[in-house]
Order: sequence, then C-alpha cells, then structure tokens
Amino acid sequence: MFQMLSCFDLKTGEDIDVLQSAYAAFVDEMQNANLVKNTQPIGHCQRDTPMDTGHERDHEYFVVMSCAIGHK
Repeated sequence: MFQMLSCFDLKTGEDIDVLQSAYAAFVDEMQNANLVKNTQPIGHCQRDTPMDTGHERDHEYFVVMSCAIGHK
C-alpha cells in the first residue's frame, strides 16, 4: 500500500464543505472499485511550523489517501 499527499487551494468562491462532500462520494466509489483503502479528512495546512519544509508549496488544504493498487 502506498500513500499519496495532495496539496491544493480552492478557486475563489468555492466552498470547502461542498468539496468535502464530493470528495467523500469520490472516495466511496474508489473504495468500491478496490482502488483506495482509505483517506484522511481534508485538512487545513498549518503554515510556518518548525517542521515545514515545503516552502515552495504554499497551499491552503491537503489530503492523504492510502491506495490499494497492487495489494490484496
């Protein structure tokens, strides 16, 4: 199993609650197809922490998805 980290921003006027609902439906479909094991909730990035090494990526949100491809 491997994990994928996605960092992103929303377009102006987009609603995070709408995205979270759509993301949950997407993950359900991917789980039913045995492509995704699980995912964490969409998180809000904490900028300027001592351990932040991704200064070139200044995104507002992130999500981590665990994929099942190649694993039974």
